[in-house]
This record gives sequence, structure tokens and C-alpha cells, in this order.
Amino acid sequence: MPPKGSKSSASPAIIEDDEKFKKLDSKLDVIISQLSEFNVRITSVERKTAEFEDTFEYHSKEISDLRAEVKELKQSKANVEKKLDSFDSLSGKVDASEQASRGKCIELNGIPHSKDENLLEGFKKILKNLKLDYINPMLDIDNMYRIRQTSRVIIRFLHTSKRDKFFIDYRRNIQDTSSLGFSDKAKIYINEVLSRSQNELFWKTRNFKKEHSYRFIWTFKQKIYLRKTPDSDAIEISSEQDLDTLKLV
Repeated sequence: MPPKGSKSSASPAIIEDDEKFKKLDSKLDVIISQLSEFNVRITSVERKTAEFEDTFEYHSKEISDLRAEVKELKQSKANVEKKLDSFDSLSGKVDASEQASRGKCIELNGIPHSKDENLLEGFKKILKNLKLDYINPMLDIDNMYRIRQTSRVIIRFLHTSKRDKFFIDYRRNIQDTSSLGFSDKAKIYINEVLSRSQNELFWKTRNFKKEHSYRFIWTFKQKIYLRKTPDSDAIEISSEQDLDTLKLV
């Protein structure tokens, strides 16, 4: 042991070890600081990962809901299209039935309305003037009536064949009001009674005739025809597509 009261001195080895410990301690502080930093970053990443997972789960549910909605809409669309097909089919059947019914009718337009009139007697006068003895009003006519108080009179035949023959013969010799005993002399025109769809197509065709300089338009057996000039061929108009095609000619 060193004498009492004397100063102690550390050996060089101890000093060197002390220096090494200080350096290790310093490095450890750096490592601890870095670990702390990493912990903060890891915590942040974990939080963001949790947020992303929540967001992903939310959007996954939203996407799933949207897919279900799209599927439902497609089914609804298919149902609507099916109903439209059924409606078109039913509409076509109704129109065909209406066309067949009206195919037995003709319209005389231009007969003045008079009080206590007798339409049947007037029709008999027309038949007599035209010498159409193949028509017996009592046997061949189903009904005859005026459309409200207009100059339009509807005649419904029992047989289409006789209606067609009368239609052709009358157009060859159009009568006027004087032949029915009226003082004035105005032409009485004959028209077919078209179904609603055909009537709509007729008026569109009539406008087309004016716009594109066609000379003639007429109907026969519920069909619509156009003719450009007296010498040109008759063109049957079955739909608006036919008019669109003619625009390109």
C-alpha cells in the first residue's frame, strides 16, 4: 500500500481502458439515439399502415357495394329491355289488328253536315251515279257514320274485296257535293282509314313529298306510295328508314 498521505497515480493501462470505455459509451449513445429515431419512424409507419388498412377496408367495401349496384342495374336494364320487347310485340299486334279492322273502311271527305241527314241515302246516290251495282248497301255495308260534325264520313264494308273495288272505281270518277243534292259543287275525296302508326308515317311522307319535289302520294290497302313523276315507278314507304334512304338518292 502507498504510504499514508501520499498521492495515488493511475497506471497507464487503467487510463487507456477508461478512454476506451468513454469511446464505447459515446458510440452507445449514438446507437441509442439512432434506435430511438428508428422507433419513432417505425411507430409512424405502423400508424400509416393501420390507416391504410382501414382505408383499404373501407374502399374494398365501397367497391363491393358498387359491384352489387352495377349488377342490380344490369338486371334492371335487362328487365326493362324485356318489357320493351314485350311492349313492341304487343304494340305491333295491336297495330296489325287495328290495320286489319280499318282495312275494311274508307273515308269520304267533303260531305257537308246537314240536320236530319241520311248518310245511307247519300251513299246510295253515289253508287247510282257511278253505276256500281256490285255493292248492295244493305248487305255489304257494316256501318256508316260521320266523325263528329266534320265533313268526314266513315264507311265500313263487310268485305275487304268490295271496299278495294269501290275505292278504285271511285277514284276514277270522283263525285262532288252537287251529286248529293247540295247547291254548291265541291269535290268529295276518298281516303283510306289508316292505323295510328300508318297515319303518322303518311304525314311524314307527305312532308317529305313537299320538301323533295315528289309529285304524287297515295295509299292503297293500308300501304303508302310515292311517285316522283307521272312516268316514274311507285315507291312503297314502309317506315321512316325508307324516307331516309330516299334522301340519299
